[in-house]
Amino acid sequence: LLQRPITGALKRLPRLVRESVAVCLAAQMGMLPVMITAFNSVSVVSVLANLVFIPLFAVMVAAGWAGMLLYAVWPVLALPFAFVCTRLMQGVLFCVRALAELPFAAYNTVSWPLWLGVLWTVLLWAVSAAGGLAREGKLRVAATAGLCAALLLLGGLILPERLKVVMLDVGQAESIVIRTPDRRTYLVDCGAPFGAAPYEDSAVTAYLLKNGVDRLEGVFITHADADHTAELDVVTQVFRPRWVAFSEGVGQGFDLRGAQKETVSSGDRLELGGGADARVVYASGGVGNEAALLFVLEYGDFSMLFTGDAGTAEEQSALQSVGQADVLKAGHHGSGTSTSAALLDAIKPAVAVISADGKAYGLPDADVLRRLAARGIDVYRTDRDGCIETVADKGSFTVRGLGQKEGND
Repeated sequence: LLQRPITGALKRLPRLVRESVAVCLAAQMGMLPVMITAFNSVSVVSVLANLVFIPLFAVMVAAGWAGMLLYAVWPVLALPFAFVCTRLMQGVLFCVRALAELPFAAYNTVSWPLWLGVLWTVLLWAVSAAGGLAREGKLRVAATAGLCAALLLLGGLILPERLKVVMLDVGQAESIVIRTPDRRTYLVDCGAPFGAAPYEDSAVTAYLLKNGVDRLEGVFITHADADHTAELDVVTQVFRPRWVAFSEGVGQGFDLRGAQKETVSSGDRLELGGGADARVVYASGGVGNEAALLFVLEYGDFSMLFTGDAGTAEEQSALQSVGQADVLKAGHHGSGTSTSAALLDAIKPAVAVISADGKAYGLPDADVLRRLAARGIDVYRTDRDGCIETVADKGSFTVRGLGQKEGND
């Protein structure tokens, strides 16, 4: 349906090239919403690749059929055809991998909302042969679709949002997304479990793109261990944060790809936007978990304490500055060396959220869970509840798990 109008627009090209390009473009335009939803990526080189590889596939199919027929007569006669087929396939796979590694081979993009996919489909129908519209009719449909898209986008920008904090389900690692009421997005750590391959399968990147985020304002790194930083290189490359915040002495060896390195200290306050602030209550250099960054996210009457992998000593040092907090991000994946009774009695949280896979190292620790239960603190865990979403306005907040795991009540 789209091939005919595209072919007409490319009439100056040779016939074979024109028709091949038209078929490739029509297929890509028709599948665009599906590709973006499934992969959050659009191939830039696919048309060129198809022009080269589709004729080769035709040769491989012909050689394959010829080889099978000749094999039934005399197997020796099939060998040249099998050789040609094998070498062509190896060459195609090599070229595909080489094209995929080009920096401009694909464009990462956010997922489309349903209404945008519908408008795109209507627009394609209008310009296709199936629409049967004259040039003026096509222009009217295109203008109407553009106006609808502009109004919906404007409505989305005008409508107020609440503060949203999502602890991602990244296994035995940690990454938390903060989305302010004025639609700025921040990360608190961007870790991956031991043995993960962030460049091949980035859980943080996938979540952000599927939720409409293509740029980060900033990233907080609570300490430098891989389960909190393994995806930092990918995140800075794809989402180009304006700054990355570390404690003093932390952050050496990271390629921030142009992001400003911010060194924060106890008592610092960072304005995040939309009325939300991050108040640093403890920041210390050192090695491993001792290099801790603790801060309180504040929005109106709501507050949430982020502790990274801080131990009881770091918690004790922060007690005088914390005050009360509605939600506690339990330290060190629910380890028994964090989330002390003194901390819980001081900040009196209503909810605690824990990032752990429920298998490695026996976390969350049973003693920590008992301490929380003894104080009537609701507990949400990524190993049981999937991603954990906290939504707050200036007077109330709610916490819920976004994906209950199998085998959990």
